[in-house]
Amino acid sequence: MTIEIRDPRFLDIVDESLELETLADGFRFTEGPIWHPRERHLTFSDIPSNRLHRWSEEGGLSVYREPAGGLPPRRCQPKRPVSKRPEHALEVFEWHLSEPRKLSYP
Repeated sequence: MTIEIRDPRFLDIVDESLELETLADGFRFTEGPIWHPRERHLTFSDIPSNRLHRWSEEGGLSVYREPAGGLPPRRCQPKRPVSKRPEHALEVFEWHLSEPRKLSYP
């Protein structure tokens, strides 16, 4: 696998000799990878499977939450953003926009 560098500034933060490594596969459509530096793990979703996954160097791949978020499948259809609280509960953000508009998916 090769990397296509579209902006030379990328080389300011990544070594040109970097080799990519597949951490896990078998997902249908993944989104939202976020690195948690304190806990040293990566969290991401596989939307069609309605699962949140977690990967760490120490523990490998695991299913973190199924269904993803405890809300109805495709919780993103109502386009209501949520936040994971430390105790694994989800909080749905509520706010009012001065002009009604749809949020991007998810």
